[in-house]
Amino acid sequence: FQNGRNYPDGQPVVWAIRWMCRGEPGVGADRVSGTPFFERALREGVTRGVRHYFLGSTPETLAKLQISLMSRFPEVKIVGTSSPPFKDLGSADYDIELEKIKECAPHIVWIGLGTPKQDQAAAYMALRYPAIFACVGAAFDFNAGNILAFPDWLQDAGFAWLFRFVQE
Repeated sequence: FQNGRNYPDGQPVVWAIRWMCRGEPGVGADRVSGTPFFERALREGVTRGVRHYFLGSTPETLAKLQISLMSRFPEVKIVGTSSPPFKDLGSADYDIELEKIKECAPHIVWIGLGTPKQDQAAAYMALRYPAIFACVGAAFDFNAGNILAFPDWLQDAGFAWLFRFVQE
């Protein structure tokens, strides 16, 4: 991204980046697990008055997510949610979502659209709105209670996909 950073959540992505960038000084990758990052940012954002917006998943999951988060972090400021249509999203779709986001004025927009759709959405919107756009994959489903989170050791081994495949 031109004006941001992308921290991969999946171990296979980290391996691919390391392989493609081998030998280049200062280039590499480490995994940042999306769900713990998401939860920590919500928890620590309470005292700082951080406003959060959730983009992705289904209306049902977003409703369950808000209930779950409000029970765990009662003071969390969730200023808006949106569940865009399940299709390939283009600039017109992103512009519609951006208008909704601008109305809510969040500090952080959490995107759970799956890779690479969420990464494309974040790259487009980050150039057009001054917020943090954080792609968190399945964190919405984990925190809504739709699916079980996988153990860290399984993700470190690169088999989180298998755990999710078996569940789904």
